[in-house]
Amino acid sequence: MGEKGKTVRHKMQKLYQYLDGLKILRCIRGSLVLMIPVLLIGSLALVFCSLPIAGYQTIIHEFLSGALYNFFHGIYQATFGLLAVYMTMSVAVCYTQQNMSVRSHNYGTLFTSLICFFIFSGVFAEGEFQVAAFGAQGMFTAIVCALSASFLYDFISRKISMAVRLYAEGTDDTFHDMIFTIIPLGIVSGIFAVLNMLLAYVFHVSSFQMLFTNLINHIFENMGRSLGTAVLFEALLNLLWFFGIHGNDVLESACQNIFVPAIDVNNELIRQGLPATEIYSKTFFDVFVIMGGCGGVLCLLLVILFFGKRRSNRNLARFAALPMLFNISEMMVFGLPIVFNPVFLIPFLCVPVVLTLVSSFAIQMGFVPVPIHTVEWTTPILLGGYLATDSIAGSILQLINVGIGMLIYYPFVRLFEEESLRNAEFRMERLVRILQESEETRNPVSLLTLRNDIGAVARGLADDLVFQMRTGLPVMYYQPQFDADGECIGAEALLRWKHSLYGMVYPPLIVKLAEESDKLLALEKSVFQAVFHDMERLYSVFGENAKISVNATGGTIQSDDFEQFLQQLKEEYPAYCRNVVIEITEQAALQINEKLIERLTRIQNLGFGLAIDDFSMGNTSIKYLQTNLFSLIKLDGALSKGVMNNSRSRNIIASIAKLSSDFGIRVLAEYVETKEQQKILADAGCCWYQDICTALPFR
Repeated sequence: MGEKGKTVRHKMQKLYQYLDGLKILRCIRGSLVLMIPVLLIGSLALVFCSLPIAGYQTIIHEFLSGALYNFFHGIYQATFGLLAVYMTMSVAVCYTQQNMSVRSHNYGTLFTSLICFFIFSGVFAEGEFQVAAFGAQGMFTAIVCALSASFLYDFISRKISMAVRLYAEGTDDTFHDMIFTIIPLGIVSGIFAVLNMLLAYVFHVSSFQMLFTNLINHIFENMGRSLGTAVLFEALLNLLWFFGIHGNDVLESACQNIFVPAIDVNNELIRQGLPATEIYSKTFFDVFVIMGGCGGVLCLLLVILFFGKRRSNRNLARFAALPMLFNISEMMVFGLPIVFNPVFLIPFLCVPVVLTLVSSFAIQMGFVPVPIHTVEWTTPILLGGYLATDSIAGSILQLINVGIGMLIYYPFVRLFEEESLRNAEFRMERLVRILQESEETRNPVSLLTLRNDIGAVARGLADDLVFQMRTGLPVMYYQPQFDADGECIGAEALLRWKHSLYGMVYPPLIVKLAEESDKLLALEKSVFQAVFHDMERLYSVFGENAKISVNATGGTIQSDDFEQFLQQLKEEYPAYCRNVVIEITEQAALQINEKLIERLTRIQNLGFGLAIDDFSMGNTSIKYLQTNLFSLIKLDGALSKGVMNNSRSRNIIASIAKLSSDFGIRVLAEYVETKEQQKILADAGCCWYQDICTALPFR
């Protein structure tokens, strides 16, 4: 890529980053993510309703008087038939999550948005129940109403929150919140009702939804079937889809008036012995342009499946593949998402226009026959091209169009994944900060239950961790330990996980996610197995007398299952146990009772050494030293790092070292980086050190 190309790409990235940071777009995309289950179920139901196989259609319509069809159609109507309602609710929920000011009474935004949507959509227009407004046709109205109603509700509620005090004896917080909701809900609903009445009076329509539809269709009045009309139709159709509007429904009137009659005209010409001349028909678009659905997204699907690097995108593409085989694209359009995603605006609009031009050229040049048969829009690629033209050339043109579409989508998929990676890294940093703040303040946090994008990252990581544990032993790093003479006495086994997306994961986060996923015991077992697997090579690096320290949490060390696991390791690797020291994290605040002492004694009798990790942290208890079980104490890293400029840290270490020496227990300091720090620790009586600057990876 030349300098000019790099400059353009850089400017596009800057623009996309700016747009991606807009709260309104994040809110809309977040709401679309919430709707993925609805979209998936609805897409599958539509596939089962619409399979273009004559025998299959006969069965589902006639078996038990159409019970099968009614079953799938009922699910479809309950999902896509109410898509705008779900969108309204999802946008309101996402807006609430992003704005702290409305969280205390978050039901208000939800109810207000729904009421305003029902007003603007015209579902009760002219005394009739307009059910079509609830479906994909009303998506744009849903987005507009939910965003504007939530914003107005938030604005008004903040203005009156200081003046209203509605607590009363015998009421709870929910009662107070709902009473508080009445005023802003009533004001916002009134504003929307007045606006809708003004629209009806000025434009002679029954609703905002009808006004929007009429304006769009007015563009195609008095237009004939021409290349210009076809290009304009496709561009506008997909522009509507990009903004979450069901373009096919909105432009249905134009399609019926202009393009649907073309096949009948061609058939009449053929009956008169004349060649078919009408290129631009609904079948032309369904077969050669809208492959996989609007925007030619079958091309995008194939790019993601073959060249995509993000596992989450490939998984979504696999889910969407079956519906898209039958040109049902909502799963990809709303799930990736494509709508309101600035990265995909250009290819989503360009691909259909380019395919329209290419297909028109191929037919006009005589390479492909003019479509003369109406083909059901759910007909899969290759079959549709052949049925429409009675020629294999139609199928070949479809393949060529797919290749062209893939070439157009490819750079934008790369850009999308780069932007997704940048956003993912940012969310990962926030997730780590949350955990670190919890570690510093000792305030517990549940990462997997966070109801925001950070929680989504945590849950995705947890799933990846479980998958990683099933695929084999973890990669271990080994950090050397030295005595005062500089001789290597052993190493600590450190669990490291290099994620395909996030890179090296913060080690305490690995443990935290495993703990919340109820996989911590399994994870710690795999760590021990990895260490024993590496032991022969560890001998060659550190010597046969080196002690390898392995961490175990308090819950694991008290588990019967873990004790049995250690016994199995003893039987499988009888010579290695003497070289393994189990470090019990002192933060676990073990209850030193007779049962634990008996368990630790049995573990010690297997040949394992025992050590206390992070000694002197918040839950420190001298009674750990009352037993004769521990042979090593590892100082809390804050003490080791503090000896350089804190005399109290030195005194504390000196006291611990003196006490430990009396009990015959060695003291080891972590985070030792300089000779000066080592000398101060030695003067305080700590003569074993762990080199923070060195860690050797295995496998």
